[in-house]
Amino acid sequence: MRSAYQYRSCLFVALSGVLAATASAQIVYQDNKLIPDDGASNDNFGHAIATDGVYVVVGSPADDDNGLQSGSAYVFDATTGMQLNKLLPADGAAADRFGQAVAIANGIAVVGVRNDDDNGSASGSVYLFDVATGSQLHKFTATDSEASDFFGSSVAIADGIVAVGAYGNDDLGNQSGSAYIFSAATGQQITKLLPDDGSPGDFFGLSIAVDNGIVLVGAPADSDYGFEAGSAYLFDAFSGQQLGKLVPTSIQAEDFFGCSVDIDGELLVIGAYGDDEVATEAGAAYLYDLKSQQQISKLTVTDATDTDWCGFEVSLSGDMAIIGSHLSDVNGMNSGAVYLFDTTTSLRIATLLPDDGTSVDTFAISLSLQDGVAAIGAFGDNPSGPFSGSAYLYHIVPSDCIADTNGDGSLTPADFSAWVAAFNAMAPQCDQNGDGQCTPADFSAWVANYNAGC
Repeated sequence: MRSAYQYRSCLFVALSGVLAATASAQIVYQDNKLIPDDGASNDNFGHAIATDGVYVVVGSPADDDNGLQSGSAYVFDATTGMQLNKLLPADGAAADRFGQAVAIANGIAVVGVRNDDDNGSASGSVYLFDVATGSQLHKFTATDSEASDFFGSSVAIADGIVAVGAYGNDDLGNQSGSAYIFSAATGQQITKLLPDDGSPGDFFGLSIAVDNGIVLVGAPADSDYGFEAGSAYLFDAFSGQQLGKLVPTSIQAEDFFGCSVDIDGELLVIGAYGDDEVATEAGAAYLYDLKSQQQISKLTVTDATDTDWCGFEVSLSGDMAIIGSHLSDVNGMNSGAVYLFDTTTSLRIATLLPDDGTSVDTFAISLSLQDGVAAIGAFGDNPSGPFSGSAYLYHIVPSDCIADTNGDGSLTPADFSAWVAAFNAMAPQCDQNGDGQCTPADFSAWVANYNAGC
């Protein structure tokens, strides 16, 4: 199975002094590159990605196992990069593009299939799988789904709740959009979410996130504050009650605020890939406080250029957020980049780039951050043929806890065994002195780091 992945070297060390004196020090390792065992040209592996810190689920919507562009998804171990399972629906069919959206929590994977035709052309559906066994648990369709609803265009899962976007729903006008809440245990629909002020063409439900019973839904084409300026809404997942509408203070036409959203605890992050503050459509993202619904800060990439689309994808975990820019030209035209921000200071602290990035890889077309594990999709990469696609895994740790080589959050003698294993495997955790190599000198560095503590 080793052909399904490969270890990568320590990518770089981003220390606080590099970018700002008050930014948190972090070390970012590129651990593994994920390539499916049966990847093929135009599979678009990496189009969607999600991690819960233990597993990684990667969508491959143009895979042909059940017919041309029927789609599939793969499950990998987040630590080793080992491919564990391939997910295929029991009733997959050509042109379904299963795997266009994915989510994962507590060993349950959610896969969106917005082109499924059960209730009309592109009415859409969603599947749940046990990631350990690869077995299908449920298939969801909305009780009122119709053709071109695109149900399953966005998906999220947390605390036994599955949230699904259907941006093509027409309840409040053509493509006004809607969202639905389901029980992960029973597969039953709990409620349907509609914004109080929804209008035609809002695309409400194009992005969605859920945590602790709160749902965040993006409506990036909402034109209340300028043509396609965008907005985002908060709901109670159980009652369906709208709790608020979020719009940034600096919103402009065609910002597409709400194109991507995430929620973690009391913090929200919302992307706006059309933002023009740094450059034309350079993009940006915003942090919000959940309780007050007040904007905390605006996250921008100061060296972004025209049409980088920073914020097209966003993800949030703890005191870190990652902002995707799949059209960035850092490694060539549309090679892509990911930017790491400290949410406590709103400062950018690192840039994630693949060590083999090239033009048109579209690295960051999808991304997910959880418990220090960052999973990044690159569906334009060509390891198994043009646009076969790949994905990358990174782990992010505080620089003052580098000796925690087994990643359990504490320093114990077990970390020495983990360092020895990393040394023998030439794995990135071996590099304790930050020189980008794994050598015997790293043992002395590990001892010093261990003694320094976390």
